[in-house]
Amino acid sequence: MYLPQLQSFRASALYAASAVAVVGVLVWASAKGSLSPTWLGLGALAAWVAWRLMKRSWRQGKARARGLSVEKQAVTKLTVEAEAFGWAVKRPLVLIPGIGNTDALIEAGFGRDAVVEIKSFQSFVNAGVMHRANGASGDRTRKQVKAQVQATNRKALPVVWCPTGPNFADVTRDGVVVVNGSARFLVLKLNQLWCAR
Repeated sequence: MYLPQLQSFRASALYAASAVAVVGVLVWASAKGSLSPTWLGLGALAAWVAWRLMKRSWRQGKARARGLSVEKQAVTKLTVEAEAFGWAVKRPLVLIPGIGNTDALIEAGFGRDAVVEIKSFQSFVNAGVMHRANGASGDRTRKQVKAQVQATNRKALPVVWCPTGPNFADVTRDGVVVVNGSARFLVLKLNQLWCAR
């Protein structure tokens, strides 16, 4: 379990405890007969808000757990496919505050490197249109992978890879390679890009 996932589950537990505490105080106060309808309503609202926040934090933790699982499986498959081309796949522990870590670094030799940011969602594009990758929703991811390239101190190709999506590849307006699909498809697209240069 990694830190953001742990933080989500801790927050969920804290919100659940808060909801239970508020309900306990409401039951206790109403049993004593010292609870006005206004305070009852406010207490119920506070318990409901704490419950909703608990559910949201729990879902975030589950999503992060799924993302970590997809990332580990993807790196394993990528390593196998890259080795067929004589490339090396590394998992450098370069942690950039506010950005994250580098998911995979592909070293293909002759200065051909790629920093790969793995995303667990189905696709980074919508029906083959690059507007999501180029638009506001893709800004954070593109900035993230570019910062990871800078942190590696290499002239590497920035890549966003969605291994669970259908096969599709394109390059955004600022040079980030977006690939949806299998590890084999990613390796073939990178080879194609490097051969074209």
